[in-house]
Parts: sequence; C-alpha cells; structure tokens
Amino acid sequence: MVTIKKIAEDANVSVSTVSIVLGRRADQLKVSDATREKVLNSAKKLGYCRNLLASQMQSGKTRIFSFLAPEHNDYIMQIFSGVVHQAQQLGFYCRFYEIMQDPEESHRLYYEVLGMRPEAIILHAALPECDYFLEQANALGIPVACVDRIPKKPVQVAVVSDSIEGTVKMVDYLYTMGHRRIGYVSHPMNRWEFARLRRQGFIQGMKKHHCRIVPEWNLDQPEQLEEYLKKIRTAPDSMPTAVCCFSDFIALELMMKAQRLGISIPEDLSVMGYGALRFCDSMSPGLVSMDQHFFELGQKAALLIHDSLSRKNNDPVVQTVPPSIHAGESVGRPPGSSASGVPSERKRRRTGN
Repeated sequence: MVTIKKIAEDANVSVSTVSIVLGRRADQLKVSDATREKVLNSAKKLGYCRNLLASQMQSGKTRIFSFLAPEHNDYIMQIFSGVVHQAQQLGFYCRFYEIMQDPEESHRLYYEVLGMRPEAIILHAALPECDYFLEQANALGIPVACVDRIPKKPVQVAVVSDSIEGTVKMVDYLYTMGHRRIGYVSHPMNRWEFARLRRQGFIQGMKKHHCRIVPEWNLDQPEQLEEYLKKIRTAPDSMPTAVCCFSDFIALELMMKAQRLGISIPEDLSVMGYGALRFCDSMSPGLVSMDQHFFELGQKAALLIHDSLSRKNNDPVVQTVPPSIHAGESVGRPPGSSASGVPSERKRRRTGN
C-alpha cells in the first residue's frame, strides 16, 4: 500500500508537506508551486489513492460543505459552481441537496444533512421550513452561510446581491440612453422581500433623475402583460418608452408577447431584465440585464463560511455583491430620438417643442 511516507521519500520532502498538499491546503499554508507539483507527481507515479474516510475519522472533520437549495435551476447551479470552485481551493468537498416542498421529504433530507455533520452548510433562504432547519443546525453548532437572500433567523454568513442598487442602475442606464418615460413590471410586492427592495431601487432611480413615476406605467400583475403592451401599442405617446423588469423571466415573457402584438424591441420599446441568466444571450434581440454575479455569490459564501470556522469572534457577517449591466441589444434610443437622446427635428416640429 502506498503511504504518504513513501511519497515523501520519493519527492524528497517532509511527511507534513505531503499531508498539506494532498489535503489541498497548499495555498493556505504557502507551499510553493514547485513543491506541490513534485508531491503530486510522486503520488501519481506511485499510484496513491487517498482514503478520505480514514482521514476524516482521524481528524474528526468531514471537510464537507453541504449546499441546500429548493431547486436546481440556472442561477442556483451558478451559485453552486462558485461554491464548489472556492471549496476545492480550500481543500473542501461539496454535496448538493435539492430540498423538496413536501414536508416529510424535506425533513428526511434535513436530518440526513445534519447527520453527516458537515463542516458548514451553505443554503438558499427560499428553502421550505428554512427557519426550522437553521434552528437545528445552530443547536448542533454547524455554521451556516445563506446566499442570495437573508433569512429571518440569524446565520454566521449572508452573501447577497444589492437589489436596490441594481434597479437604480437600470434606471441610470435607460436614462443615459435618452429614456424619460420608464415603466416597471414586477411580481406583487408582498411575495418576496427582494421584490420590495427592487421596486424601492426603481423609485430611487426615477427620483434621482427627476423622472415622473406614473402608476399606469407600473405593473405588479405579470398576467396582465398583454393588456399593458396593447396600451403601449395604441397610445405610445402616453406610455413608457422603456420597461424595467423584475426578472429575466418576466422580460422574456414581455418580449414574446410584444413580438406577437407587432411591437419591435428595441425600436418601439426598450426592455431590461434582472439576473443575467444564460438564456439572455440566446434571445433575439439579446436581453440587456442586471448581472447578479451568482458564481461570485457562491465563491464568497464558501470563503466567508470557511473563515468563520477559525474565527473566534462569531458575529454575523453580511457581504453585498454589487450587480452590473449585462450587455445586449434590447435597449435602444426612445422612438423619435436622435443619437444624443433629444427629440429629433421631425419630433420637435410635430410636438411643438
């Protein structure tokens, strides 16, 4: 059987150095790249296969991060990819759990996760019965990081995207493109806390640029999108020239309905989404969206929860990741505007301005 002692002899390094490298702690403990490569080459040449179970039993540590989410859609998997990427650099492993809405099944999975005694848990706060699970994890002393949303119960780490700044930036972008009549399409404000925050950011952005906030231009019932778009088609001078959407999914639905109604994007109406999901670039035209940097959210959550394992001060840490514009072709100048964003000669003559 190949042991770390044999690898140390072959690589001409100490046993502790081999342990550090094979335990994926070389970066943390400042082992040089040359030494690391020498150890890995010796291990490969000798056919070494690490016994993770034995290592865990000896150290009393699982070196596992459990990741819990209510589904495995595009943005959840981007977050998980960030967690895995950072965890591997720290010498940790990840296990993904999709927590179902069924109470019996969710409780079974919760007990399985806690029974595995992971070093830490990283989760999305939209989990069913999230508060109950956090109480159980806290009672066992397992640190928890929450990604994308802040739960009601306290956690060691929370990493979120700045929803208010995101919608302020949406208005900023549309304003620089010449838009002054801007609408907002969302879900009902009482559905999620971040829905309220995004609406708040939209209002702040409109006030920042002294743009009118017209109730008729704002919609919190996506099922009424078709009627909303029909008003834009029949009375374009009294309706918005651009729309900020709460999510990429709403933007996608709006653009599809607009196309069926003969409304051209962005010639007749500019549209922005929120999330920068992968399908944005496949849309025609490509959707301009707010990039929430889901991969980075996952990375930061893994890094911060890892830091909390050795931190004596257990005060909660909340870190915000600022969103940015994801480029696309769904935003143009307002209809009848020149490249500078001011009304063209033809428009001024028609309106008398």
